[in-house]
Amino acid sequence: DLHGHLEHFASQARLVEKIRRENGQKGIVTFVLFAGDLFTGTPISSVWRGDVEVEAVNRLGLDLMVVGNHDFDFSLPRLLALHKKMKFPLISANIFYSGSGQLLFSPLHELAQEQTRLAVLGLTAPRTPVQTHPDNVKGLLFADPVETTKQYLADLRRADFQIALTHMEEKDDRELLKQFKTVDLILAGHTHPDPKEKPYCRKVRSRHLCRTPAYGTHMGRIDLTPSGEDWKVAATELIPLDAGLPEDPKIKSWLARYEREVDRRYGQIIAYAKDDLPHHREGPTPLGRLIAGVMKEYSGADVALINSGGIRYSLKKGPIRMKDVITILPFNNFPQVLELTGKELKAVLKFSEKKKNSGGYLQTAGLDGKKFGPEAKIKVCTADFLTAGGDGYSHFKDKKIAQSYSKTIGEIFAEYLKNQHTIAVAE
Repeated sequence: DLHGHLEHFASQARLVEKIRRENGQKGIVTFVLFAGDLFTGTPISSVWRGDVEVEAVNRLGLDLMVVGNHDFDFSLPRLLALHKKMKFPLISANIFYSGSGQLLFSPLHELAQEQTRLAVLGLTAPRTPVQTHPDNVKGLLFADPVETTKQYLADLRRADFQIALTHMEEKDDRELLKQFKTVDLILAGHTHPDPKEKPYCRKVRSRHLCRTPAYGTHMGRIDLTPSGEDWKVAATELIPLDAGLPEDPKIKSWLARYEREVDRRYGQIIAYAKDDLPHHREGPTPLGRLIAGVMKEYSGADVALINSGGIRYSLKKGPIRMKDVITILPFNNFPQVLELTGKELKAVLKFSEKKKNSGGYLQTAGLDGKKFGPEAKIKVCTADFLTAGGDGYSHFKDKKIAQSYSKTIGEIFAEYLKNQHTIAVAE
């Protein structure tokens, strides 16, 4: 999942070129595959709405990409427009137009080396309608990955080696390997193990399930070799793209134009942080509480809630620039106010606890030490992503919106920082 992070891309391009050259000297073909979520998460992505990422992977010579949930973040029409600029196939076998039943993209693609054929089936998270803003995927149906794969078994078996290029939860990947011996290898995105805790590739039912860390910090390499009439995984390697690696000078120079423009627009210092304000998805965080508190204060609500996945980065001690705010809050989510009873709010918070360690866990403000009776009427400010049912919060969908705001949560947070000038972790 690149998520617009191109900081290491010049190193990655140089490394890919090196591997291609070395393999080519041995008569070996190199294929470069990407497991989805190309967009959303940096100022470059937000300003140019995916154009720079598409041009980057075009320059890399990407061979194939599966659709990720966040590839819809700029809207379906925007994704379709970006698709026309891609010089490689974009695949997914389980996304359909709900009206016609027509596939949105090609379901699978074959990669060939002389007489050897690799079949690659694309599968996207079935929960995508609640993992991007639900409005972004209106009119689309995301089918069950197992039922979808059944339809393509004959196509997969005709190839010499079968790969599932997926962007979904690990439990879905494991189920795929459990159900289908036809799948030789899964290259996966969407969830990302810490490389210090889990290996890049793990054996599941005697086959490899491989997923790299996010944000372009690593690149995975898998070597395939003939084994009788079949092919097998001969070696796997997770390559960190550390600072100091050789860079592609043309890619570096090309990206620098966009970085300079981002600095020109959003490089100004707007505030200072006296402390680090970390953020994660394992529980309440200093940054999460701060942003929820800003939403509460701005709206005049009793309580504010924001999903942990809507906050993408921690805030570091030192100067805060506008581009930092865009990186922390990259989504165009707008605050809305609605009314819940105490009983309804309790149900929301109970659901949030089940979401701990995921993007659906709620960061809150206005709850400390407060007890609301079951019939109490509570003004709640939250993101329109959640009121539309995002992250599975159906609790809000039938509620009347009492107030909607025209500024995004990121814009409101930036105004707060400018006014405060200096912020610290609350005691």
